[in-house]
Amino acid sequence: LTIGNNTRINGADFNVHNGTKIEIGSGCLFSTNIDVRTTDSHNIFNFDGERINPDKNIHIGEHVWIGRMVSILKGAKIGNGSVIGSMSLVSGIIPNEVIPAGVPAKTIKENITWKE
Repeated sequence: LTIGNNTRINGADFNVHNGTKIEIGSGCLFSTNIDVRTTDSHNIFNFDGERINPDKNIHIGEHVWIGRMVSILKGAKIGNGSVIGSMSLVSGIIPNEVIPAGVPAKTIKENITWKE
């Protein structure tokens, strides 16, 4: 788990598993009751014995605002300057300077900026 300078976290659980990473840029703001996890918590295998749900890294860019009760799942990448709407589920790639919201999170506003 790496956290950049001037990032404030008001309440988040970080679950980093099996050598994966969570990288958080500088100047980010995390609200409360946020869940960030690089794992599904339980392994799932196909009939050949191969794991089909591997753990994956998470990357959160610079100056990102995460609303309350957001879940960020394995493999998520959040672009710089984005604002994640409250109670959203982030499981994919979020571009720079957008507002995604919902379950799953989808972009609802583009070309945004925010100040603390």
